[in-house]
Amino acid sequence: MRSTIATTLAFTLTAAIGAGCQKSETEHAEAQARKAGEEATQALEQAGREVKAGAEQLGQQAKPLLDEATLTAKVKAKLAADPEVTAYTIDVDTVGSVVTLSGRVETAEESAEAEKLARDTEGVASVVNRLTVGTAPAPAASPST
Repeated sequence: MRSTIATTLAFTLTAAIGAGCQKSETEHAEAQARKAGEEATQALEQAGREVKAGAEQLGQQAKPLLDEATLTAKVKAKLAADPEVTAYTIDVDTVGSVVTLSGRVETAEESAEAEKLARDTEGVASVVNRLTVGTAPAPAASPST
């Protein structure tokens, strides 16, 4: 009977130790999972901050281009609405708040009217009038360096 009790006791003790080891391993695995979750959360939060900063920077870089496109559209609309100007022969380019008119018009008065319309457009600081008057071919643009 002593050997049965000793065997039962040894078996119970082995099972208890094994259960303790399993519990310890489970707690360790849970701790590692929690730590990994916290690290992932921190990484996602950092990525979110970086994406937000990048989007703000992109917005700041795009704003001047949108402003220029808006000014160009305003000037083109004014030229198209004026019966004294042949708008489809006039190119409008905008850099900053400086508008450049180029192309061909039939008369000096038409050139002056196009320049006046551009100059009177809200947001335009100055106008560069490169319009060619008459029916002769327009001079070729000089190459940029």
